[in-house]
Amino acid sequence: MKKSLNKKGLALSLSKGFTLIELLVVIAIIGILAGIILTSLSSARNKAKDVRVQSALSQVRSSAESFSSTEGAYNISNLLADSKFMAMEADVCLQQNVSTCGATFDGSKTSGIVIKNSGLPASAKTWCAYAYLPSSNGLLGTNPATKLACVDSSGQSYTSMTVAGFTCGLGTPIVYTCK
Repeated sequence: MKKSLNKKGLALSLSKGFTLIELLVVIAIIGILAGIILTSLSSARNKAKDVRVQSALSQVRSSAESFSSTEGAYNISNLLADSKFMAMEADVCLQQNVSTCGATFDGSKTSGIVIKNSGLPASAKTWCAYAYLPSSNGLLGTNPATKLACVDSSGQSYTSMTVAGFTCGLGTPIVYTCK
């Protein structure tokens, strides 16, 4: 490589540009930074999905209370038929990445919003609704460590409960509450 001298007598390189090693180092650093950013974005996206599921459950509670104040009881079958509830259910299924799901109040579902009450809509006084959180990567009943969110007619709201320690109905007669 030829070198020339500047006015002060210092050697200058005539080659202008980067070496292959310098370019590879810069590309590797950019790749590492991109990997870190994508990982943190994935975590933030999962947390946002959990918040949307929890928000939908809060809206279910508001809707159930609205139906209760007009009908005098928690008529869950009317709630399940409500178009606003159907939209909330569809959003929860979207967040859970489930293609097909429909609301039920018998507790046999593994995705979407599950609502339990006494099965007597005309006289039901208590209910609870729950859904698994998308960040737990599981379906209800398939993994005891699956985390879920739950709301009930007493105003209780729980998040990040595990399926293994969860009960929706307690006592005789059954009082539907999140425990």
